[in-house]
Order: sequence, then C-alpha cells, then structure tokens
Amino acid sequence: TACAAELIFGRLSLPRDFVHLYVAHFAGGGVVLDGRLRVGPHRNAGALGSMPIPGGRQLLDLASVSTLEERLGHPLPPDDSGWLVPPDIEARWIAQSADALAFAALSATALLDIPVVVIDGAVPPATRRALADATRAALAHLPAAGIDRPRIVEGSLSRSARILGAAALP
Repeated sequence: TACAAELIFGRLSLPRDFVHLYVAHFAGGGVVLDGRLRVGPHRNAGALGSMPIPGGRQLLDLASVSTLEERLGHPLPPDDSGWLVPPDIEARWIAQSADALAFAALSATALLDIPVVVIDGAVPPATRRALADATRAALAHLPAAGIDRPRIVEGSLSRSARILGAAALP
C-alpha cells in the first residue's frame, strides 16, 4: 500500500519502473513496472520484507523498526515526536538495515532492471535520510558486474504512505 501511495500521491518524479522499500514495524515493499503497481498471481510480487538476504535471514529481520525496538527494550511510539533513540543504537541499526536494504535493492535490480529504489518508512525524516544515505554507501560496495546500480531516493510520504495507499487501492 505504501508503494501504491508513492505511485499515486508521491511528490517524486519517478520512472515508470521502480521498487519501493518501506521500513516500518516490519520492512516491506512494492514493485512498479510500466507505471503500474504489480502484485503477481499469488500476490508475492513486492514482498520485499520476505526477501532472503545473506546469513540465512530475511530483510524484515534486520531492516524493521521492531528490530530497533528489541535493542531498545521498549516500543517506539507511532509518531515522530516520541522517537527517542540513543544515537549509537540508531547508528548501528541504520548500518545493519542499510546493508540489507542495499542487498535487496541490487537483487531487485538484477531481476527487474529497475533504475530507482525508493526508501521510505514510518520513521522520522532524519532517520529516513540516514537510511537512504547509508544504503547508497552500502550499495556502492556490493559486487555488481553487469548491473547498473539503481539510484536510491527517499520516499515523500513517510508515515502517511500506508494509509493513503490503502485508501486509494480500492
């Protein structure tokens, strides 16, 4: 739903083909091809949170707010005003998340030849920006022979993306 919202209501100038990675309580995503949200015959297309990553884990195991909450020992509030995370803990979570997001971005590019990966989420703007920056850096260090690395951009809808997408899809 967040991907659909970015496609329909987003303030970004996006190409007709992109992948959307949404970091919230659990990481998820979406795929847009030829300007249309794609879900596939079994609705698995864009289930990027379930994407396997090195180490026998899935993207959602590392790039989810729930993982950060486990490290903190308490839940974070559903808005930006209560996002009080010690900088060292947030920095380690961002680095780990960015490595996983970069792997997912490059894998999606190898499979779909997409030029852009959007990173958004139910996180404050500064955290989203740091995730996107760290993902760009991690992506630059992955082997990509024969693949043009995608451009990583920040999403424009943040916490409102899932609600807007859910309302727009019907």
